[in-house]
Amino acid sequence: SSGTETPPHPDDCKIRIGAAWDSGRRGRMEDAHTALPALQGDSRYALMAVYDGHSGKAAAQWVGENMPGLLYNYLLAFPGDTMLAMQKACIECDRLVCGNEEIRSSCGTTACLCLIDFVNGKLVCANVGDSRALVIMKDNQGRRLSNDHNGKDEQEKERIRRMLGGLVRGDRVEGTSLLYTFNCKTKNLGALACARAIGDADIKPSATADPLIIEVDLKDVKGVVIGCDGVWDVVKDQKAVDVVVKELEANKSTMEKCALAANALVKHAYKKGSEDNISVVIGSFL
Repeated sequence: SSGTETPPHPDDCKIRIGAAWDSGRRGRMEDAHTALPALQGDSRYALMAVYDGHSGKAAAQWVGENMPGLLYNYLLAFPGDTMLAMQKACIECDRLVCGNEEIRSSCGTTACLCLIDFVNGKLVCANVGDSRALVIMKDNQGRRLSNDHNGKDEQEKERIRRMLGGLVRGDRVEGTSLLYTFNCKTKNLGALACARAIGDADIKPSATADPLIIEVDLKDVKGVVIGCDGVWDVVKDQKAVDVVVKELEANKSTMEKCALAANALVKHAYKKGSEDNISVVIGSFL
């Protein structure tokens, strides 16, 4: 499956948002996304996110449907502490997914969220897993907002190894030894490529849902690019920014400019040989 989305934008909106996706060579789509110029109808906040599911689409789909409401409630509960609200939303999402009997315990998802806080002039990124967010600076240079949480990362390896029985073998994450070994025999589990995830109850606590959170000032930022690893496996950060900026500038007078830019990056990743699902969300400030 493939497509683009340009969501409704309020009249007082200060940002344009669009998304594009393609199941690619994998065939079965397991990604989901969020593209909300006004979070829960509140134009003080905009939310963009990509959720890259694994072992099925159930976890990514559930998080895509429920994360915006959960996050908004935490923003109201912790006014002035956006970073705490985002951390609590990710951890609560994980608790609910792991406790959901309709979602297999071997199913999980990444979550890379960018919240625009117009009241405080901040862009806050919370990342769980190996999806990635970039900001486009005023000079059209890209700056990474997230860290790829995967089994190749030395800090993640050390974090997991400090846990009782946590294992990383062949750059893939395994759960606590005894429980994971039992589940492997009974459920035919495979190891996990990303080191942090929402869901994946069978690989807790190794695959934590505690996000890395980074905050930047909006005054320094021109746009945002969020993509799953189906993009970043084959496209360098700055090349992705160049593709997006070119398309944004070519379509700057159209409401759909961000969806067109997202689609251009999706097609570029596919052309470069991506073998995964490809999902992109773009934000451009007015």
